[in-house]
Amino acid sequence: MANLILASKREVKSGAIMWHVYRSEDSQKSAEFYFTEPLKALRYAFILRKRTGAVIPKAIYNKLMAEVKAR
Repeated sequence: MANLILASKREVKSGAIMWHVYRSEDSQKSAEFYFTEPLKALRYAFILRKRTGAVIPKAIYNKLMAEVKAR
């Protein structure tokens, strides 16, 4: 399995929509965060990529960019 940075849009218990950003190979889930803004999620994905050398799939990047441009 490749070392990927993934992001998904989720609804939390309070009803807010948040972006969940995490690494696919991180078994301890130490590098997972929730963001309310897609721009912050995208920035964190790039920081995580630089720190770990993981790859951001083009589909994830395009999904985040579409959300950023929509706002």
